Parts: sequence; C-alpha cells; structure tokens
Amino acid sequence: MKYTGKTLSVAIKKYVEAGLKSVIIYSGQYFAIFGFLEFIQLYAACGTEVKKCLEPILAKV
Repeated sequence: MKYTGKTLSVAIKKYVEAGLKSVIIYSGQYFAIFGFLEFIQLYAACGTEVKKCLEPILAKV
C-alpha cells in the first residue's frame, strides 16, 4: 500500500483523486483509505453492529 507508514495529514496532502471516489476511515491514530467499491464490499460483509457504525460514513457519500 502506498500510504503505509504515513500519517493521515501526509496521506491526504499526497492523495490525488483520479475520478474514483475513496473513503477514509480513521480511529485515533489509525486510518485506512478504501476505494468506494472496496468500502461497499467491506460494508456488505460486516455484521449488523459494525454496519451501524459505518452508516454515518455512507450517509456522507
């Protein structure tokens, strides 16, 4: 992954949108950047409790 070892602020500064939408999930000092399709697939595989936590993110898309 090209953002491994980077802070969130550095990753955002170097991130270039290429037309595809991405979702950034963060908790404390940890974060992950998912392509939108990858995020939807991850969401679909989660249980009800996790889906409830992710729904506010989907509401912003």
